[in-house]
Amino acid sequence: MCQEALTTMHGSSPLVAARPLLGGMAIDYLPRLLGLGDRDPTSATFGCFDRTYWHYRLLDVANARYQEAGLAMALAYQLEFDANPYRGRPIMIDWARAAVECWVGNQHRDGSVHEVYPYERSFCATSFSTWATAETASRLADEADWSFLATPLARAARWLQANESPLVANQRAAAALALITVGQWLHDDDVVRAGAGVRRRLLESESPEGFFPEYGGGDIGYQSLTLSCLVQSALKTRQEPILGHESVARAVAWLDQRVGPEGQCDIRGTSRGTQWLYPLALVFCGCPAGTRLLDGLRARRAISPAWLDDRYSIGLAIDYLLTASLPEDSPCS
Repeated sequence: MCQEALTTMHGSSPLVAARPLLGGMAIDYLPRLLGLGDRDPTSATFGCFDRTYWHYRLLDVANARYQEAGLAMALAYQLEFDANPYRGRPIMIDWARAAVECWVGNQHRDGSVHEVYPYERSFCATSFSTWATAETASRLADEADWSFLATPLARAARWLQANESPLVANQRAAAALALITVGQWLHDDDVVRAGAGVRRRLLESESPEGFFPEYGGGDIGYQSLTLSCLVQSALKTRQEPILGHESVARAVAWLDQRVGPEGQCDIRGTSRGTQWLYPLALVFCGCPAGTRLLDGLRARRAISPAWLDDRYSIGLAIDYLLTASLPEDSPCS
């Protein structure tokens, strides 16, 4: 069933059902996200969304992953949803741009960023935050001047091309997505090809059982995140039918077998024990696990962004917004 879904769209019903549910939950989460940010234009830390750093002063450096909030605000600004009070509000563009500018200000000269400690070069934070920054600029290209990002994004792309994290699949998937997104934004085909190369190596790393390795084993939540990045990168490079790739079909099947009737995750034997699910790939491909996750969210039994801590809630909310923003006629190959 999942193999069939990966090669041809199953109709729009799963996506149609998902859009108001996931969009509504993400919009309900937005006040919490906005509360994480320094939104005072006169503040020296304007645009920083690591509240532990800018407000409580408990850290020496801000975690760059919090700056992905800029993408959440960009998506909320654009989301066509009846109950979306953020739709078309110019202040959302201002705050998204402030988040991006803060990311640039915290970038090392080599293009990397820190996540936890000073002088860190975090592959995880560089991959995800670079993608979020480039995606924000791409989605709001007509709303603001983003030319100042050319050099910072080029630096980040060079650093990602020179570094890789073979033990952690979701970070590799994010790096591939970041490179493809940056390459398209910079109109640099070499960077796009580099991203496709990272993606190819990721697909080749899949285990015979069907999981992409997370520190040597399979993990349900991170598998859903990896698949989300793969779907997004496939939509950006349509000339390569990644969604019909055998390894993606196996990966979806592996995940599908471990998701219960209301989105519960059977974490026995998994490498990282995560119990949250990124919905984009599962809903987009029309797989049973996606329907079960939606059932669990309706029943308030599946983990949503509101359940997670600040750091991880942002990424999950972005995936909800991305899923709710998918066009109903999205191709699946």
